[in-house]
Amino acid sequence: MKYPAKLSPEFSGALRTFSFWMANGSVGLPLLEGIDYWADLKDSPSLMEEVYAIFANVLEFDENGVPTNAKYAEFRAAQCIRRWCDPSYEVAPPFEAWETELYAPPSKLDAKPRTLLGCLTNHHCGYVADRFSRRWLGQEGPIVRREVPDFTRSAEGPLRLQAPQRPGGHSRASCSDLLAPGTKADLEDHRVAAERDC
Repeated sequence: MKYPAKLSPEFSGALRTFSFWMANGSVGLPLLEGIDYWADLKDSPSLMEEVYAIFANVLEFDENGVPTNAKYAEFRAAQCIRRWCDPSYEVAPPFEAWETELYAPPSKLDAKPRTLLGCLTNHHCGYVADRFSRRWLGQEGPIVRREVPDFTRSAEGPLRLQAPQRPGGHSRASCSDLLAPGTKADLEDHRVAAERDC
């Protein structure tokens, strides 16, 4: 199966700058000049959801994936904030249904197989190893980031993540040993799929 190309760098830049302006309170100027909308955003996450939906729905691209109306998309998103904070404000032109549509998210299971290292990313394995190795070692306290353990392939075949050794020289546990039993089959399926696509 052939997968589509990534979004353009220009779209990444448009989304990044829009998010930056949202975060520092300067989105949609001069429309939102003097309006402290962050208090409303903190009290109503659905406002943030609608603002980003409008920005994404209104944004258009040329044949190279470059946004052609990023400032207008930002303006329409800012109108949503202004209407929320100022009930007397009238959005012109009125929002159409397609602009405010909240589309469903993609499936929680990616259709595209992950790479061999992607199926057990450093970030995920660092968390898993830390969480379960603390239980293995009988330690308590907050979860902290640690150096990611090494991946090794045993003679039997499966990819294994070496966890810290138990006090007293007991044998080490693999990543699949540390995971809940119900996830071991999924872990192996990801490994097989990743090796097939490499």
